[in-house]
Amino acid sequence: MDEFDEQRELERCLDDLYRDFFRMDSLYSAFAKRHGESYHALAALDILGEHPDGIRQKDLVKLMFLPKQTVGAIMGGFERRGLADHRRAAADGRSKLHFLTPAGEAYHRRVIGALRDIELECARLVGAEDMGRAHDINTRLFDAFEEALKKEDRKDEETR
Repeated sequence: MDEFDEQRELERCLDDLYRDFFRMDSLYSAFAKRHGESYHALAALDILGEHPDGIRQKDLVKLMFLPKQTVGAIMGGFERRGLADHRRAAADGRSKLHFLTPAGEAYHRRVIGALRDIELECARLVGAEDMGRAHDINTRLFDAFEEALKKEDRKDEETR
């Protein structure tokens, strides 16, 4: 394969990958919508369930790769619905710790439990080996992308 053909093949692969990401977002959004949630609210619910003692908003923002304002709006919605609450962190007294209420825990078990059942059914069809391989490949791709962004940033700094 010559350089031109390899370039075209890589571009086709990237286009396929974009479609895969958009399809995944669409599928998870459809699941979330069935439960009256947004894709991002579903993710927040999942993360809150993994942190029964609470999670700082700063850490929630980092895990969700979303702006602080977006996460704050999601948490405000959960609090208004009685699914979550917050308290000041004992460690520093400044940070907010968000956590699920008992009603939120029950909701989490029902909604995220149903999602996990679907995910596990699909993962069984694909198989653990291929699931692991897909994760490894995605990790390599995202690490390379992150490094390329840092390289761009360094170039930008040098030209200023």
